[in-house]
Amino acid sequence: MKDSIKKGKVTMAVAISLACFALIAVMCMQFKIVNQTNITEIENMRETELRTELANWKQKYEETEKKYEETQNMLEEYKKTQESNEETEKIVDAELEQVNRTLGKTDVEGDPLQVVLKEAEDNEVGKIKADSLLIIVNALKAAGAEAI
Repeated sequence: MKDSIKKGKVTMAVAISLACFALIAVMCMQFKIVNQTNITEIENMRETELRTELANWKQKYEETEKKYEETQNMLEEYKKTQESNEETEKIVDAELEQVNRTLGKTDVEGDPLQVVLKEAEDNEVGKIKADSLLIIVNALKAAGAEAI
């Protein structure tokens, strides 16, 4: 019986020793990796990402500020012409005409442009997708098309 207790203690001691050795080896590898890591490079990456994000927000702010100024200018123009109904009516009619033209409710004049889309023979690659149509419509709008 004493032999089995001694063997159990020895086995337990060996198991604990192996576990401690494994933990120490893992800790040494971790310390080595931490020492090799260039922290300033990681901080610079974060700084670059933050600068990019800041630039994006600044651009959005400038666009919003520009729209705000345009709206303020229109409001001031309305206030100036408020006394004269004829001038107000002309401004509103001009805006209404522009909106109707944008919506495609009025006839427009000019040289027509025809865009023909054909599916390719390969069914997988050649399918016309909504994204492709959206890109074409946005390109036409950016080019100054009054009616699409």
